[in-house]
Amino acid sequence: MRTVTVSGISKTDKIHNPLSLPPSQLLAEKDAQTFAPVAEEAAEAALLVGIVVKVVIVVVVVVVIVVVVVVVVVVVVVVVVGIVVVMILIDYSNCYCCYFNIFFKNHLHHHYDQLGQRLQQVK
Repeated sequence: MRTVTVSGISKTDKIHNPLSLPPSQLLAEKDAQTFAPVAEEAAEAALLVGIVVKVVIVVVVVVVIVVVVVVVVVVVVVVVVGIVVVMILIDYSNCYCCYFNIFFKNHLHHHYDQLGQRLQQVK
């Protein structure tokens, strides 16, 4: 007795003498017996490939997330350190800035005075 399932329908055949089968069915039986282990191995390999692909996708996503987080942290640290350094430099160079501003303002006042005198001469 043999049970064959084709397209979800089971069929039980009573085979007493395999030689009573037509030659095409004998060949199909032989092919099925020959290729059944190969089909099982192919199914296992496909399952293994599917698992490997999923693992690779997860690893790539995790690496991308880690790289993005590291880049964001580095940018934030650089910006904060830059702001602190600029604030410290402004604090220490305040006197220089004051002297520069005084000089610049005096220089501009001189030009404004000259411009004012010329305007008065024109009137």
